Amino acid sequence: MKSDERYRILYVDDNEQLLDLCKIYVGKNPEFTLLTASSVEDGFEILLNDRVDIIISDNDMPGVTGIEFLKRVRSNSLTQEIPFIIFTGRSREEIVIEALNNKADFYLQKGTDINSQYTELLSVAVAAYKKKRFEKMILKIYDFTIGIVENSDLKKNLELILSSMVDIFHVNASHISLIEDGVLHHFVSVGDISEDLKNVRLPLGYGLGGLVVKGGKPYAINNYEEEDNIRRTSDDVPAKDGIITCAAAPIKFGVKTCGVIYLHRYFEKNFSQKDLRTLSLYANLVAIAFKTAQEDREDRE
Repeated sequence: MKSDERYRILYVDDNEQLLDLCKIYVGKNPEFTLLTASSVEDGFEILLNDRVDIIISDNDMPGVTGIEFLKRVRSNSLTQEIPFIIFTGRSREEIVIEALNNKADFYLQKGTDINSQYTELLSVAVAAYKKKRFEKMILKIYDFTIGIVENSDLKKNLELILSSMVDIFHVNASHISLIEDGVLHHFVSVGDISEDLKNVRLPLGYGLGGLVVKGGKPYAINNYEEEDNIRRTSDDVPAKDGIITCAAAPIKFGVKTCGVIYLHRYFEKNFSQKDLRTLSLYANLVAIAFKTAQEDREDRE
């Protein structure tokens, strides 16, 4: 898997020439990885054995059509949530209606201009993926909120919101560290976090966490090794782990910072100001969870 990969697309079409052309076009963008199959059976085999974010399928194929493939995908619990695009040479009203009735996300007709055709196809694919991802994010936040109200297991509830962040921000890992006795220590995480990083007890004022606690606002580092504002410990674990871009935001009770929420990437992709604003919203949700858990403990005592 490429380190900067974001979207894994499965394209099913019995026309091998179109598959090859799509491979060439998609190969120009490192964020995309294209998996191809010339039959529905081969495509479904890929679905069951590989990660696929988006499905693109021709409809008019011998044996099993794209619509029948769509029905199979939607009836399988392992694949039913994957965005599905019908991409076909013939556009008939009854086919469009059947595709949408079976929960296809988009229906796109093939054109003659290869560049514009695949530009539109990838744009539609990304739009379908983001729509599904947003829906999943809302559901996870809802479940997280219900967990707060029902005083469910704090760490498990936080893992739910962290997993949402890994997906939304396209990062390798997300974790929360709490402040205790003047140091930041790992509390809970999701994703690719080394045991060394989990065991770090970072003195306040050091590392990305120190920048966030001192400044009281989110901060992004788009090249960790070259960042000049970091006060580094003698054993700089993030650097040793190969973290390249990272971002963090303070978790606050009022004006008091109780911890830091982090995002880590092992590939080059900068965090935007919009990302930092969204991260602050997540930090506020986490603060509510901690505050509610604290109040619940006090009530029991």
